[in-house]
Amino acid sequence: MKLINKLKSYGNKIICADEEGLTLTSKKTVNQRVDKRCLEKMDYFFCVGKRDQKIIKKENPKHIKKIHSIGNMRFDLLKSKFRSFYNDDITEINKKYKDFILITTKFTGANNFELVKKDVEKQISNPEKKIINLDVNFIKAEYNFQKKMFNQYISFLSFFSKKNPKINIGIKIHPAENKKTWYKFANKFSNIFIADEKYSTNAWIGASQFIISTNSHTLIEASLMNKLSVNFATKKIPLIENPLFNAVSIRASSKKELENL
Repeated sequence: MKLINKLKSYGNKIICADEEGLTLTSKKTVNQRVDKRCLEKMDYFFCVGKRDQKIIKKENPKHIKKIHSIGNMRFDLLKSKFRSFYNDDITEINKKYKDFILITTKFTGANNFELVKKDVEKQISNPEKKIINLDVNFIKAEYNFQKKMFNQYISFLSFFSKKNPKINIGIKIHPAENKKTWYKFANKFSNIFIADEKYSTNAWIGASQFIISTNSHTLIEASLMNKLSVNFATKKIPLIENPLFNAVSIRASSKKELENL
């Protein structure tokens, strides 16, 4: 709030684009994501679509005039007429890494900085106390699932990279994760590398042979780029999983299924 207030004091307009509006649109998740104090300060709030806009307006009737449906700029750039925007970066990536499989991580709870992890663990241990602005049941389910899947990825990549030394694997780390964890892991293998942040995630997706992720928006982005994507998730948990992720990708429910694809 301090930053928003400071920017507004200089005469700036404050605009928010809802990046999670495609998959997190229930009443509960909207109220957890859209902070009413922040919305009060916004001049414009851009939604992904009509469904997103409708529920946010319903939950915030005082601010309906500032809430607009404009689509998603990340997705717009993946339309065929704009996709060439990434061509130069894709060429550079392929020149350096040739063919590779891309892993796009999403372990924002299980592999986060210690301070954040402690807050999550405190919230799970003290459900009656409001430490994080998210539903406790959602936090618990997501955090435990992420911990399990993180270990599944480590196990699979360790096995697969040794068995297939000529197959290169790139890891695109989620910006909210602790990068040191992945760098330390990747350094153990000659055919696993960390995707350079110089290039956007979409450029890395476009350069890859296919991607593997877990309940991530990158599965949708890969689909829009006509790129094969695999949703690696060992268990279906409706509370934390949107059906759209499975609709646009191939689902792998085990390490064996993933290896056999």
